[in-house]
Amino acid sequence: MIGEGEVTVCELMDAVAGRRPLSAVKGIAFREGDKVVVPQGVL
Repeated sequence: MIGEGEVTVCELMDAVAGRRPLSAVKGIAFREGDKVVVPQGVL
């Protein structure tokens, strides 16, 4: 997690449950294959 986590955790749980893509969760970085993805607006 990058920055504050209160909203990010809720958005991340929605993504894990399949209700939104990980790329829509601001405040995280994740791996997609060999690539590290940092959603726009995070940094």
